[in-house]
Amino acid sequence: MKIKNKFEMLKLKAAGGFYNATRDWNSLEDVIKSGFKGPVAIRFKKIGQPTEVGRPVCELQKRVEELAKQGLNKSLIYFSEWTPPETLVANCE
Repeated sequence: MKIKNKFEMLKLKAAGGFYNATRDWNSLEDVIKSGFKGPVAIRFKKIGQPTEVGRPVCELQKRVEELAKQGLNKSLIYFSEWTPPETLVANCE
C-alpha cells in the first residue's frame, strides 16, 4: 500500500490500519479525558513542524501556549503516546 501524504497516514492510523501503533489525540482535552499518564509527543499535522517527545501530560498546556505564541497554528497540533524508538515495530511516519 502506498500512502500519499501525512493526512492519509493519520487517517489510516486512526482507523487502526497499522499494527502496534500508538494512540493519538486531536486535542489536549482528549488527552486529559483519556486518563493517559505516560509520556506524550506533541506533533503537527503539517510536515516540517517540530515534534517534541517525552512530555509529561501536566506540561502540555503550557507548551502548547508557548508554541502558539511562536506563531504555530494550534489547530494543526495533535498528540500521541510517546514510545521509545527501540520498542516500535514500525515507525508510521
